[in-house]
Amino acid sequence: MAHGGSQSHNFTAPATSTTYTATYQSTTTTQFPASVTVLTGTLASGTAAALTSDDDVYLAVNSTTNGTRTAAWYGSFINVPRNLTTLSVNYKGNNSRNCTQTVAIWRWTTSAWVQLDSRTVGTTEVAINNLTPTGTPSDYVSGTGSTGELRVRIQCQTTANLTNRGDLMNIVYDTPVGPPPVPGAGSLLEYGFNEGTGTTSADLSGNNHPASLVGGVTWTPASVSGNAVQLNGTTGYVSVANPGLSGADFTASTWLFLTRNTVFQTIMEALDPNSLGWEVGSGGRRADHAVDERRAPADDDGDVPLNTWTYITLRRTGALWELFLNGVKQPATGTDGTFFNFGSCPFFIGVDADAGCTGSLNGFLQGRLDEVRVYNRSLTDAEIQADMGAPVTP
Repeated sequence: MAHGGSQSHNFTAPATSTTYTATYQSTTTTQFPASVTVLTGTLASGTAAALTSDDDVYLAVNSTTNGTRTAAWYGSFINVPRNLTTLSVNYKGNNSRNCTQTVAIWRWTTSAWVQLDSRTVGTTEVAINNLTPTGTPSDYVSGTGSTGELRVRIQCQTTANLTNRGDLMNIVYDTPVGPPPVPGAGSLLEYGFNEGTGTTSADLSGNNHPASLVGGVTWTPASVSGNAVQLNGTTGYVSVANPGLSGADFTASTWLFLTRNTVFQTIMEALDPNSLGWEVGSGGRRADHAVDERRAPADDDGDVPLNTWTYITLRRTGALWELFLNGVKQPATGTDGTFFNFGSCPFFIGVDADAGCTGSLNGFLQGRLDEVRVYNRSLTDAEIQADMGAPVTP
């Protein structure tokens, strides 16, 4: 197929391996202390409200007045969810004189302060950001319920009287939104290519659309999981008859191990009888998608390394078309709101049709394919990442 009039971008794909960890959609929260407790010394002025903005309005704590002068206090954060997945601490303040200032967090599981930072801080305000406690974030949240208290301590010590002044304190954490996605839930087509023999692969979505291995496609154990299919770049491809593809929103994904990058090759394709539809291809070293090329092509480009497994996903949401590589959405997008009537046309893997939806086959793929999934809906980013991290199973 010809490609032209497109919008595109390039990026360098990182090296990948066959072990991936899926991440799920989350929400990020910035929280400020609800109250302050002085541990050592005396409160000079201010409340926890002084720590909510960087405005030179301070919570001030005077040190002890004999021996090693110490000013110590902690901010108390309440209703912190215990299912937080990440946690960082930020603090900004100064002191009336140079002192050794430490930032620590209370670990409830061991009943001990865990030091996050230690440095000399004087009269110039110092911002200390992105302090990350070790271990499990929930160790720093009290109780066993869904939420609890979290404490961050500031302590300053020197040989002369001092006043510690806190200007800003907050914690930042991520929590998951809803339960983790279930890989493959609601799919139209799913192929794990694990048979290892014969010329068909079962549709593990439960919708009974077996895939036919055509033109010398072979099985190989060199896969992401179980077995994979090997395409020879000249005659081999995979075809799914009458798959019932959506003419609007959809998501299609596969693992690709590319072994040639000198010519255009088709990865996945769906066309109607008038040769209108979509395809995901590799144009030289790049993965791209093309939509309804007779009218308004829309391409996304991203480098695909040779001899490395890469997870490729094309997603349509309304008129928006997006390409993902290894679960990461690429910056450029395409737009086309055409509704396609695929009828009984096949779904092709590893080949392109230029006449109708079945004729003038070309663009044969050279490489290996594994774990193909197609949905008649637009998956969320988290669902795409979940699929990437889980093999196709019955």
